[in-house]
Amino acid sequence: MFTAVAEDTDDSVADGVCAGSVVGVVDGRGTLRQVQRLQPNMKVEGVELLATPKEVVLCLVTDADDPAQPSALLRTRLKLTHDASRSARDHPFG
Repeated sequence: MFTAVAEDTDDSVADGVCAGSVVGVVDGRGTLRQVQRLQPNMKVEGVELLATPKEVVLCLVTDADDPAQPSALLRTRLKLTHDASRSARDHPFG
């Protein structure tokens, strides 16, 4: 399980506006099994998961890049394809 964020910036260090976020599943060989875009656009920087045979429950933490704004803790479910379900069950922490 992974998260990835695209930011609108030309600098590899400086933050930019979040252009989009995804969560995805890779298997033990590093093969991408599933990707799902998150809506609305939020800069997700942390993920915890609980895997079952049919779905993954995700807790996601956001970063607004503004010390005046608290991070959000979100919870959602990711329906798994057959291959992704097998990968999630084999996860050592699931």
